[in-house]
Amino acid sequence: MQVPQVQHLNKWTKMILNTSKYKLLVRIGALLIVLIGFLFFDNKVAFAITNSSYSYSVKVKGQNGSSSIEKTVSPKQRLHVKLLFTNRSSTRQIVNVECNTAFTGDTGNIQYNHTNVKSKFLSNTRFNKLVTGLGTVTLPANSTIEKSYTIKIPNQKFKGVIVGGFYVKQILNNNTTTKTSKKRAVMGYKNEIAYAIPIVLNESNKIIHTKLVLKKISSSVINGNALVLAKIANVTPTVFGQLSVHTQIINLKSKNVVLTSNQSNMSMAPLSQFNYHILLNKNLKYGNYILQMSMHSGKRHWKFSKVFSVSRQVANATNTHSHHKNSNSWWVLIIAGVIVVILLVIGAYYLGKRNPSRGG
Repeated sequence: MQVPQVQHLNKWTKMILNTSKYKLLVRIGALLIVLIGFLFFDNKVAFAITNSSYSYSVKVKGQNGSSSIEKTVSPKQRLHVKLLFTNRSSTRQIVNVECNTAFTGDTGNIQYNHTNVKSKFLSNTRFNKLVTGLGTVTLPANSTIEKSYTIKIPNQKFKGVIVGGFYVKQILNNNTTTKTSKKRAVMGYKNEIAYAIPIVLNESNKIIHTKLVLKKISSSVINGNALVLAKIANVTPTVFGQLSVHTQIINLKSKNVVLTSNQSNMSMAPLSQFNYHILLNKNLKYGNYILQMSMHSGKRHWKFSKVFSVSRQVANATNTHSHHKNSNSWWVLIIAGVIVVILLVIGAYYLGKRNPSRGG
């Protein structure tokens, strides 16, 4: 019954569009929507970049349903891992295989994409020092290759978990990179595919309660944005997710709450630290403030409170940010209004020209 209804609607649509007057109105409306859309979205366009000539995948052999490796090990053990690399394209590809220590990035998520994590990691055990066989792998077109890697468990017993991960990334050939790919790279969009395969090692199932520490608070201006940076450290060899953070910034003199923020779905690597970013998107005067943080993951809760200062430079940046934000909003409305008036005038002119009034 629905098909005839759709055909009926299409019939009336064609009749309307065949009238030149409505054609013009439709064109003007479409142009108006596009222009206003560009203004209100402020050119923040997300590109979904795909390229079949660089399509490949990697997985752990023998683990069809899991993308991570979790093993109970013992001191001095040698753990052998086999990875399957599949190149589904008609082009030869080269990938680089690393195995890095897990760390917590400043976005509040576990990452595996850096070899040097000295400033982020609080232990001397580096995962990349435990693994042999790493390096580049050449994948012929339309092929699957198996590679073996060995993880050497430390000689000394360890508590909790050691977490790292394979990080596999394409090495793009400049000769085969298309003009479109080069333009996207300049714009900050790189057409590269990377895979991370987490590895979690433990020697016992003994429960260790996670301890978080608020080590330092500072305010700074980064890329024109005024920020409060709260350095959070996980000082225990535990890994966890589903971390939520609620913060309040309180004026030390008036005791008034001047700013609140929330973030959820965060995760932390063992024995790691990161700078939690709080954007100061409201006008603040320079002086002393209190940062109150409430964090929880599952049944675990942590609360912190610490005094910090906002410098004149940071305070000025908050005023500038607020001014620019308001100015941009007004300019968008003004420009959109001007475009609407211009298009309506043009539309009225052409409609009048095509349909002149007839005298009696």
